[in-house]
Amino acid sequence: MKIIYNDGHTAECPEEMELEVLRHSAAHIMAQAVKRLYPDAHFAYGPATE
Repeated sequence: MKIIYNDGHTAECPEEMELEVLRHSAAHIMAQAVKRLYPDAHFAYGPATE
């Protein structure tokens, strides 16, 4: 699986990071969906939890 880094370059994702990267991306997609459904929603920031 390839990932895009903050500086715009892409690279192969290390296998041990794939699940973390997928969960992180899914969290962004879910947050965008929640914001569309509930425009006044507020989000918390913090590290991912297990």
